[in-house]
Amino acid sequence: MLQIRRTFTGSGVASLNVRENPIMPSDESGSAQIGRNGLRVAAEIAVVAGAAASLGLMLLVGHRNPSALLLTLFGGWVLLPFVGLLVAAKRGRGSMVSVLILIVALASVGIYAYAAFGPPLAKPHSRSWRFLSCLGWRSPRR
Repeated sequence: MLQIRRTFTGSGVASLNVRENPIMPSDESGSAQIGRNGLRVAAEIAVVAGAAASLGLMLLVGHRNPSALLLTLFGGWVLLPFVGLLVAAKRGRGSMVSVLILIVALASVGIYAYAAFGPPLAKPHSRSWRFLSCLGWRSPRR
């Protein structure tokens, strides 16, 4: 798309500046390219935000765990899929990749949020574990 700008000088002479507008493309393929780039940028932002949110929720749930090694391993477990998504966002050329990245990033944050703020999970009673261990001890060995 052409951009036309009219300027006035102090002496009252008007001049026209005509140039190509870099923001507004001149053909339809350019506007589609801007849409794909916007979707790609949104996917990359969603991956980074999703990784930060998921890691924060994991640390919220495991804040009472005294083992730093276990928290580090869980942190790697949580962040590794987001690293893969970021690589896919950088290498992917189609808009379908960006849409899938957005869906996966948002869904994983939702799952971690449900695990952090949802209803507590039922814990098995100690009697049931004793009963199961007795069954294992009584089973014939082959």
